[in-house]
Amino acid sequence: NFFKMLWLRLKAMKHYKALNKESKKQEFENSFKDVQKIMRIVNHNIILRLKEEQNSTNVLEVSLVINHYYDMSRSLKWRAQRRKERQENSNQIIPQAMFHNHKLEALYLQRHLLDELIRKNKINNIVAAQIRENINYNEIVLSLQSKH
Repeated sequence: NFFKMLWLRLKAMKHYKALNKESKKQEFENSFKDVQKIMRIVNHNIILRLKEEQNSTNVLEVSLVINHYYDMSRSLKWRAQRRKERQENSNQIIPQAMFHNHKLEALYLQRHLLDELIRKNKINNIVAAQIRENINYNEIVLSLQSKH
């Protein structure tokens, strides 16, 4: 009973830490998006101002600076698009990762149940060794699947 409570507490702590980490990451991404939006607006206003101040004597210099700001604006748009694509891909990957974690938890529970059966003398050592070998094999297969 003590180990079950300890196991549940550890599981709850892991879940809390994961949620806390995810919320901080989301908060950072939201502030980063805001900064990128502001930078695009600033770059656009700089370009408009430079176009107003352009005259026949500084056409080359101003056009070089304008091109630089256009490049910065394009890279900010490209980063935003890439981030959206990564988020869409990560949303597809999360269920697979969760499924993998559920499989691992099932193996740990099988191992725990087997230890309980051995401790209570409800299973003999030969059968327990075969079951433990099967659990170890499943864990190896699962770890190989996660690498691919």
